Amino acid sequence: FMLLGESSETARFAVESVSSWWSLRGRFDYPEAAELLRLADSGGGCSYRCHLFKEQLQLLSDRSGPVVRVAHFPPGCSKWNYIEHRLFPHITRAMSGTVFESHEQVRQLMERATTKTGLTVDARVRPGEYPTGEKVSPSYFECPPAIHDPAMPDLNYQFVPRKFWSEWGIYWLN
Repeated sequence: FMLLGESSETARFAVESVSSWWSLRGRFDYPEAAELLRLADSGGGCSYRCHLFKEQLQLLSDRSGPVVRVAHFPPGCSKWNYIEHRLFPHITRAMSGTVFESHEQVRQLMERATTKTGLTVDARVRPGEYPTGEKVSPSYFECPPAIHDPAMPDLNYQFVPRKFWSEWGIYWLN
């Protein structure tokens, strides 16, 4: 499942992509899921240092229900990202030698990427503008939402829907 944006790769785009996947595929493919696991590089719109990414993930968790767990590859280690090895070479092959004229054409080319072992690509175009430079709301810093894991806490954390905070023992002074 791939989402092709028409604008900038921002934190909001990254989280809305996860949200789209969950609503279009994930909740049907994994109806018993209590958590979503988001593997992420350490840069760009889904950087482990990006507060807007974290704020948007908390809002996603609040909206969609499951706990959202994030595991970032350490900086400089995106080469471990299996998507880059299992999917992108086939998409690159399907698109080679083509002059791109539209987002729809790119989507169709992405969907041509298949393998004998069963890889198929469901590609969608995500319309809309995602302007860069968006800032977190001031209330974000009053109540930081992420629960950091003991192992590599900067790179591994989770977001619990606010309606379950008291059950998890999460209390913040407002």
